[in-house]
Amino acid sequence: MSALVTWIHVAPIKALAIQELVQVDLGPLGVENDRRFCIVDPDGRMLNAKRVHLFVAVKPHFDDSLRRLVLDMPDGTKVEGSLDLGTATLVTIYGRSVLQTHLFAGGSVFFDPRTAFPRIVMETLASEGCTGLAGVPLTFEIIRRAVDLSTLSFPRLRYLTQAGGPMSAETIAWVRRAFHPAKLFVMYGQTEATARLSYLPPARADDKAGSIGIPIPGVELRVVDDLGQELPTEEEGHLVARGENVTRGYLDEPEETAAILRDGWLWTGDLAYRDADGFFFHRGRAKEILKIGGHRVSPVEIEQIVMRHPDVADAAVIGLKQDLMGEVPAALVVVREGRRLVVADVQRFCREHLPAFKVPASVIFVEALPRNEAGKLLRTELAARYGGVVVERP
Repeated sequence: MSALVTWIHVAPIKALAIQELVQVDLGPLGVENDRRFCIVDPDGRMLNAKRVHLFVAVKPHFDDSLRRLVLDMPDGTKVEGSLDLGTATLVTIYGRSVLQTHLFAGGSVFFDPRTAFPRIVMETLASEGCTGLAGVPLTFEIIRRAVDLSTLSFPRLRYLTQAGGPMSAETIAWVRRAFHPAKLFVMYGQTEATARLSYLPPARADDKAGSIGIPIPGVELRVVDDLGQELPTEEEGHLVARGENVTRGYLDEPEETAAILRDGWLWTGDLAYRDADGFFFHRGRAKEILKIGGHRVSPVEIEQIVMRHPDVADAAVIGLKQDLMGEVPAALVVVREGRRLVVADVQRFCREHLPAFKVPASVIFVEALPRNEAGKLLRTELAARYGGVVVERP
């Protein structure tokens, strides 16, 4: 099968000054004399000057802390001289992060966009002798469902990295078993933080299951209340971050910049809590949390249960208005090819694994779900299309 794949092997390079890429005034961000900047869209994409109003200026943290984390893994896993197979495209911040960190270390990257043919990607991983594999949750879920890895061997594979959104505990456990003894690094971050904020050390994957881990070197994380006051352990609040890798702000968007940068801290827009050992647990996006009869529920929690049904290929959960509960969950479900499902099947399965108030009150079957280049659900599009439905009181 012919397809466009990309080999990149370059010695460490010096980044171009932003003025050499697009002619924009960075004065409002206070970066006139700092040449270590790139401009990316909040969705993680590099764009041209015509879209400059969407850009975010971020400072690549190619320093000792980055080298210690990504280039020399904290447990001693070395990336220098490695060959990483990346499935994330270069228009995403994750794909660019994989590229830039490996180039900085003098490693190689093999970008293979053929995720629609997961067996071929896995065969390439083996035949090219890759030592690392970088993917988003959807990447690993597709491999889990479509490829029999027992027929393949990856003798050189040493590590896997996952970012781009939360991955279900079931899929994490499968990845660790299927690719053993390679180590899985679960990571958390966002474009406004030059991709990375925390990681879960593989040695703590069992006792800290579900955690996004601890801050990467050079980054501070806190959980705070609405006023920015730090909260005690185990109490859920807003996740904020501080570090040299954090953006200086949104270009030409002072109000949006003020909303995310407060007193030197980046407000990530995520809810989380910290345990007594300093490990952080992500609870969901603040603006996506469902308020069901006084309960705050992450749609991801329900989605992961629906996805466990053997006849479900993909799923998303949104909130629908109801006068009694305020909101109720609704599941948008893509049925696996050749299978058949009815509403009662999905609801019955959810009742076996979820409390009653989290069981979808409505199930809508769809052909496909809208996702971006990184595989993330386009929730605003789903909310606009289906969120206006009002569910009557049962």
